[in-house]
Amino acid sequence: MLKEERDSAFSILKVNQVFIKNKFGERNELMAMCNDLLGDSYMSHSDAFTAVSYYRKSLVIRKTIYKETHPRIAFSYSNIARYYSFKMEKDSALYFAKIAYNSFEK
Repeated sequence: MLKEERDSAFSILKVNQVFIKNKFGERNELMAMCNDLLGDSYMSHSDAFTAVSYYRKSLVIRKTIYKETHPRIAFSYSNIARYYSFKMEKDSALYFAKIAYNSFEK
């Protein structure tokens, strides 16, 4: 059995993802937030590779709807920094954390 099937959070998030896509499309803050939550769920199961793919999807969505200095984009960068920190890739973690910080600062 897949870990997604064992965890009700995955099921709920997947259902919400389909609802958001059908109702509002794929390029909106709700979809970005759903991707963030899916990423967090995968991180909680130590599946960092899948988690970062959702974090990157959120970043792409946010870059299409916000300016580069928007706090939600900084939030996406901080999630990616957290992924690299989890993977113990300090240089990449620091790089993305600095981007997030600079964005928050502006």
